[in-house]
Formats: sequence, structure tokens, C-alpha cells
Amino acid sequence: SVNRVGLAGGVASPPPQSHTATIPVGAPPVYADIRRTADKLDFTFHFGRGSDSLDDEANVDIGRLTSLLKTEAYRARKVLIAGFADNTGDPGYSKFLSAQRAQTVAAELASQGVSVAKTFGFGQVAPIGDNATRAGREQNRRVEIFVAH
Repeated sequence: SVNRVGLAGGVASPPPQSHTATIPVGAPPVYADIRRTADKLDFTFHFGRGSDSLDDEANVDIGRLTSLLKTEAYRARKVLIAGFADNTGDPGYSKFLSAQRAQTVAAELASQGVSVAKTFGFGQVAPIGDNATRAGREQNRRVEIFVAH
């Protein structure tokens, strides 16, 4: 499912042009750079444990994201997709799975005419939830969407 913030009439409002976003502790330099230089959109896709498949709700949200990215404000911007995993299992496999999750979202966007500049698989780093809890692990199995100039 996708967490949406600031949606008006079904289309997300453009993100603020400030890059003062909190960068999670332990974030790799590449991710920290993305957080500093690109705008994070209000779409976060979550995945089941060990899965890189989108659910029905996520597919609806892909449609909304596609509509947003095709607007004048976003058409010329580069789309960056960052995938993450929880901390269960092998770190190497988690990195692979997080990259697969990012690729899944990129493929869905491409199938709807939106090109993605780059995808990243960051694995178990930069958790946003507590990996000691089920809810936290679910938050950490995610794909984030950014747009850059």
C-alpha cells in the first residue's frame, strides 16, 4: 500500500523546493545525496516479506503517480527510485531484493509511458521503522520516489 500525504483531488501537490529532509542514520552516501538534491514525492510503495510484487492498491497508486509525473511540472524532471528492505535475512539478498522492488516500480511506470532515470537498491540501510517490530519491518520494506532536475 502507499502512504499519501498532501493529496488534493487525487493528484499530489508538488513537493516543497527545500532539501532539508531528515536523512536517516546510517544512510549510504548515494542515498544521502539523493535526499539532499532531489524532491521526495508523497508516494511510498510497501512490499510483503520477501516479495517484489505490487498489490492492487499499489497498482492504483502507480496510476496516480504516472498522472502526476506526466504533468507539466514534472515532465522534464528525472525520476529516481530507491528500494529498501527490512533487516531480516541475508544483507546481500536484502540488497538484491530492494533493487528488484525498485525495478518493479520502474517497470510499471515505464509500461505507462514514464521513463525512470535510475533505480537503486539500498538493502537494509536507512530504516524508517523499528526493525524489532512487525509494523516497523513493514515500513522498511519500501520503495521511495524522487524527482531531480
